[in-house]
Amino acid sequence: MIHFSLMVLFALLVALIFGVVGREGEQGRLRYGLKIFLEFVGVGFVLAWLLYFVPW
Repeated sequence: MIHFSLMVLFALLVALIFGVVGREGEQGRLRYGLKIFLEFVGVGFVLAWLLYFVPW
């Protein structure tokens, strides 16, 4: 569970920074930050699911 928590924390911090510097206007920043956060978490889940099937 610690890996998931760290992934979400990292995604939140990166989305916060990208949202602040990435778009103009308050509404654009919020939507862009939320989009980046969901993309980071989604890609993390997809990679975890794919790597589950890789034999070690």
